Amino acid sequence: MENERFSYLLSELMNLAPEQKAVVMKSLSEHTAARRAEEIIDTERFRPACPDCGCKKVVKYGKISGLQRYRCKECKRTFNALTGTSMSHLRKKELWLEYSQALSDSLSLTKAAAKCGIDRTTAFRWRHRFLQDSGKASQPCTGITEIDETYFRESYKGKKLAHRNPRKRGKLSVRGLSKDQVPVVIARDRNGHVHDAVLGSRTAREVSVHLGQAISPESMLCIDNSRILIKFAKTRALPFETVNPKQRRGREKVFHVQNINAYHSRLKTWLVRFHGVATGRLANSLCWRRLHEQNMQTLEDWFKVTVCKKIHS
Repeated sequence: MENERFSYLLSELMNLAPEQKAVVMKSLSEHTAARRAEEIIDTERFRPACPDCGCKKVVKYGKISGLQRYRCKECKRTFNALTGTSMSHLRKKELWLEYSQALSDSLSLTKAAAKCGIDRTTAFRWRHRFLQDSGKASQPCTGITEIDETYFRESYKGKKLAHRNPRKRGKLSVRGLSKDQVPVVIARDRNGHVHDAVLGSRTAREVSVHLGQAISPESMLCIDNSRILIKFAKTRALPFETVNPKQRRGREKVFHVQNINAYHSRLKTWLVRFHGVATGRLANSLCWRRLHEQNMQTLEDWFKVTVCKKIHS
């Protein structure tokens, strides 16, 4: 009986108008994309423990929104693979793979929205939900590690200014270091592991809070003559080699900061396409650039990192 009904439906497809066939094809494509996204999520983010109480005695408890639901025997709470993540309660799973492609292609909000057929506001919200807690390095920096600061203009893009007048043609109010510039510290070892942080203040303590656990005690730091970074290295009892800013090398040729300076250059060149990044969203933009540096080869790699929050090695 089922085979007969299926054969009948197939025969009726031939009688549809071209516009109707296009609607059917689009619906099937979206359904396939949604199922594939759900399969990857359930596979990559399988949770053997309850996110609320940590109990490992969990059982399957049906499905919700296409995802496997689990129930904790201890606290009786139900959860799925995305519970507690930035992707929780986000709709339109059929477009998530396509939006991961937009992130891979570094598309602007307007182009990403057009590609996925969503509103620009939705594209903005998705960008930061996808990037939140993504792109973490698989291990701390080890061996020779270059560390340096770079600066970005303080930006209130998308907000109305109340505490100061707008800049003229984007110029800073004063030259040199000032409150108009936001410091970012970046550490990168010779294996390509990158850790970065937006600093609230230019102090060794602030650097230690953000990068203290990101640098192995066995690392050898290459830094310039920054007093903050020198103090950080001494506070953490890390061996370091200072690099002459003019010569760009230390006492031995192996000690230099050319790799981290090149990373700064790639980062800032890449950010130009977005015509400024709001300071409040700068951390997510740094994360986005780290994803590109991780040399992910496939669309599913991007999906696993941005949606499943998997650490890419």
